[in-house]
Amino acid sequence: MKRSLVFLLLLLPVLSMAQKTDFSGKWELNLRKTDFKQAPEWLVPRSLEVKQKTDAIIIQARIYDKEMVGHYYTETLSFDGTTRQTATYGSNKRTVSLKWEYGDKSFVLSVHAVTDGADAGSDFTETWSLENDGKTLVLDRVATQYGDYSIKAYYEKK
Repeated sequence: MKRSLVFLLLLLPVLSMAQKTDFSGKWELNLRKTDFKQAPEWLVPRSLEVKQKTDAIIIQARIYDKEMVGHYYTETLSFDGTTRQTATYGSNKRTVSLKWEYGDKSFVLSVHAVTDGADAGSDFTETWSLENDGKTLVLDRVATQYGDYSIKAYYEKK
């Protein structure tokens, strides 16, 4: 009895990790379906490659700047909510933390981005969820300061 209780206690964290929705895959932005409202198209990544592990998610993003020059960055975000800073391109950087929501079916990124030459940065949240039996990634971004905007971006799995 005692042995099986110890085994169950050791297995519990593994079982809880296994229930998180898996966002792994290569994703391409669907420009026709995405709702940019008044925001410029270059504000969200054009493509994402996501590798999910038991305790972290690795996101490689292809982004564009205002001049539509392409850049890549990779960030590793742990599931424990630890804040990480990532250089995107030039002297631009973003500070990000991840929090799972809705029974581990989606997660929210809290982001503070600082762009070249800016005194202050911008803050926004991104809620990531899957639709269409995991074939569509929905990224719902809401900026909370410095040029408030919202974008609902749709990515198709490749």
